[in-house]
Amino acid sequence: RPLFALVIGIDSYPNLSSQSLVGACSDADAFEAYLKTDLGVSADKIISLRNSEATRSGIISGLTSLAVNQNIQPDDVVVLYYAGLAEQNHDGPAYLIPQDWSDSKQQPVEPISRQDWTSFISEVEKRSKNVVSGSKSRGIVTGLKGKTVERSDVPATKFDAVPLIFSACSRGESAIEDKGKGRFTATLLKMLRRNGAVPLSPYKALYNIPQIAGQNPQCSNVSSNLSFLDNPKGSFATEAYPVSYTDERMTLGVGSALGIAPGSQFAIYQRLEDISTSTEPIMTCEAELVAAFSTTLKSISTGPVSPLGPSAIAIITKAGIPHDLILSTPADTVFKPIHQSALAFLDSDRSGTESYRLWITSNDNISDLGIKRSAANSSTFQVAVHDTRATVHGFDELPHPLVLDSNLISQFLNKSAHFYRYLNRSYLNHTIGKGIIVEAFRLEESDTEFDDEGFGVLLPVTRNLFQSGVAHLEIGGNSEESPSIHGFKITNNTPHDLYPSVFYFDNSDLSIANYYPKEKASEVLKKNGGSLTLGYNHVG
Repeated sequence: RPLFALVIGIDSYPNLSSQSLVGACSDADAFEAYLKTDLGVSADKIISLRNSEATRSGIISGLTSLAVNQNIQPDDVVVLYYAGLAEQNHDGPAYLIPQDWSDSKQQPVEPISRQDWTSFISEVEKRSKNVVSGSKSRGIVTGLKGKTVERSDVPATKFDAVPLIFSACSRGESAIEDKGKGRFTATLLKMLRRNGAVPLSPYKALYNIPQIAGQNPQCSNVSSNLSFLDNPKGSFATEAYPVSYTDERMTLGVGSALGIAPGSQFAIYQRLEDISTSTEPIMTCEAELVAAFSTTLKSISTGPVSPLGPSAIAIITKAGIPHDLILSTPADTVFKPIHQSALAFLDSDRSGTESYRLWITSNDNISDLGIKRSAANSSTFQVAVHDTRATVHGFDELPHPLVLDSNLISQFLNKSAHFYRYLNRSYLNHTIGKGIIVEAFRLEESDTEFDDEGFGVLLPVTRNLFQSGVAHLEIGGNSEESPSIHGFKITNNTPHDLYPSVFYFDNSDLSIANYYPKEKASEVLKKNGGSLTLGYNHVG
């Protein structure tokens, strides 16, 4: 179905020069490129505003164009993407700050209130039932009518009379840029690309977006059942899979090698043409057993299983259990040992051991890790890191090459899948997240305080090194005998007693180490200000 969009990016604020941004326009460009390239949205359906184009009158004009556009029909998708400064409310941006904002008494230029821009959306809603907005917040602006304003990029979807807003962070937070790119937009686009054409509910969008250091995205009307940013291209030709029914078993002609996971749901049609004519599917099925190249389906529709013709196809309508590892590798004979080991890994019977869900793809944009040729040795491969949580800090390749040995490759796949399964389970509990304060310090031995054995106790000697969700540690020391030592402090400002566990996920070798507690059960972290120190104050 058609998609219409207004995409806004503002880096430069002449009257707020000290608060100008760096990556808002590039993020808007990236989102617009996703609409055009991945979703196939034509340029004539996108209103694009950057910097001096995104004045108050320019934004109002863009919203007006959507409101009066007679080409927007019921069930069309309308997207508002905004990257710039905004005042953040508890459920999304309250005000969008135009490029020419001014508090001058002679010629004031007001921000655009949420009531203003949603009133334009209500006009669009008379024809379209699906309105999506998107926002992210960066930087902090102070002094606007005595209020705190943050940069914001908002996606929102229509639910009854209220738009659904997907924001980069929560109230009191600022969206963070790394090397001129916003963490939220990069993470959002990766999630959307991984999801493909599968409908994504607001709840699933909020749940599936990977954790972003220093930011907690929020979504209004999260209970809505409408789809968040459906694929309007309806790329059904590429997402339609052959399905057959023989020997009382329904079988899909693809499996885990192409990203099918247990729990995925499908609409079954007799012919591909039935989709474009809005014919209802003959039944709905769910993936029950998933092999490398085939999937056994079970009907979840009421009534008997319908007979299937030779041209029957299945369209995925709901994503299944998330994959533990997405690995990209070129479709080249040079990488045949990787492909063979990956297929053996997918088909192997690992009963009695932990089983992992692996997806092999050629798309680097959606993968966690990628395999590439080693420049130094033809018998090894290099492992590229595509996880933005690591690449933003310059870590884009594992230090050790992968040797062309089937057992070693299998071990690598198992270790990588284990690492990412548990790393990606790290979802923030929003009921306690803001009340947990983490601090990191460099430690030195005291010259005046000593332990029972006569050694100087370790004490913090630096400011908090943990900023914006990242600990910038000062590695190294005066000599090999005295390397830098660091410690952490966790403070619980929530109204709940907590029992912390601390793990170290090492990207360099894909290992997971248990830091605390080592042996005995975790001590209680008292509510309302209780603290725990790791590495000093008698805690190793």
